[in-house]
Amino acid sequence: MKVNETAREAVTNFDVATDIDLGKFLPEESGVRIPMHFDYGESHIKPEYNPFES
Repeated sequence: MKVNETAREAVTNFDVATDIDLGKFLPEESGVRIPMHFDYGESHIKPEYNPFES
């Protein structure tokens, strides 16, 4: 690869997804179901210094 073809940044990604039935925390006799979906994600881009550009 040539110098100008390489990535000039560091990329970090983080994702979490889950499904929870909150009705499990209630008495079984209530018959209540409360489905919940949760997503969380982060993306960080850290540019790297290029000494050939001024």
